[in-house]
Order: sequence, then structure tokens, then C-alpha cells
Amino acid sequence: MKCYLGLDLSLTGAGIVVLNEAGQVLRSEVVGYKLDRQSTPRDKIERIIFIASRVIGVVKAVNDTGEIEWEAGVEHYAFHQGGAVADLGEINGVVKTQLWLAYNIAPRVVVVSSARKLVMGKGNVKKDKIIPLLKERGLVFDNHNIADAYVIAEALRRRCDDDGSSEGKKPRAHRTRKGTARGGRRVRACRDPQTSFKFTGSK
Repeated sequence: MKCYLGLDLSLTGAGIVVLNEAGQVLRSEVVGYKLDRQSTPRDKIERIIFIASRVIGVVKAVNDTGEIEWEAGVEHYAFHQGGAVADLGEINGVVKTQLWLAYNIAPRVVVVSSARKLVMGKGNVKKDKIIPLLKERGLVFDNHNIADAYVIAEALRRRCDDDGSSEGKKPRAHRTRKGTARGGRRVRACRDPQTSFKFTGSK
């Protein structure tokens, strides 16, 4: 069986969703908590370890049900968040490392607007509109982090991969201006019959 792990990582409310091949939600969870101003470096490390351990716990719970082939994606974080980018970088790095060490899962970093366009039909859907739009489709989530993680997982399920689309059609590669994204990083992209779905990554 193939499963899709979607992650919307943060330190105060990380969303975790696992879908099966039919798009059914097998597991969903939100983890994380706030620290006060007096928190120590140890407190911050323990929080990161706690979140990473819960991600691994969710994967293990599904993995124990049978032989699973995994696809995983983590939401690409916005660089306009200032100092929070460093914190997000830490939690992303730890979670990715633990997934690889425990289950040889290498999560893709998914461009948020691309995932939303594929799943919701528009890439510029506001964060607070995701839950109501999903509810119209019969999907009820009470936490926006879980809803965001669902969009990542569902986009992975529908995506076209690096070698071809999920519909069996050859993907049409396209580039940003001069072949690079902002910051000089290249963007690998493919196109399915409905829309494009981008992953970030250096070449």
C-alpha cells in the first residue's frame, strides 16, 4: 500500500496527516506548544525532539499495519517570517533526519501555492479559507495546521513525479526566469493535466 505523509511544521502547532491511495485520512494530529520567555536552550531542544518523535510515532502506527510505500512532503516555509525562519529550519532539519534514519523517508519540500492550486483549484487561497473550502467537500478539520498538512498530502497523492505525471503523460518542464528561483535556487517542476506542482530543490 502507498501512503502520503503531509507535514505543516511549526514549533507551536505542527500538523501531521497521512492519506492512503484512495485519499482517505488514516491519521491526523497536531503537536507542539509554546514556551515562555524564561525557557532554556534545553527546553527548546526538548520541544523539537517531542515534535519529531510524534511525527515518527504517526508513521510507525501506519507502518505497523503492513508493508507501506511512503511519499512525504513538508510545507515550504515563508522567508518573510523573519527570525522564525531559523526555528522552522531547525524543526524541519530534525524531522527530515529522523524520518530518514527511522524509515528511509526523504520528504520533499512542497511549494505551498502550488499544492493549494492542485488541491483547491487556486494557489492564492488564504490560510483561513482552507478549512471552510475543505468542509464543502465533506472534509472536516478543526485545526488549520492539520488542514494545511492535508493539502500537502493530497497534493502529493495527485502530483506528477519527476519522471512523469500520475496520469501517464509526459510532464512538461518549465522554468522560472533564467532557470532559477529567488535566491539563485533552481526549481524542479512538472505539470499534470490540471496544473503544475512544484518542489523546491537544488540542482
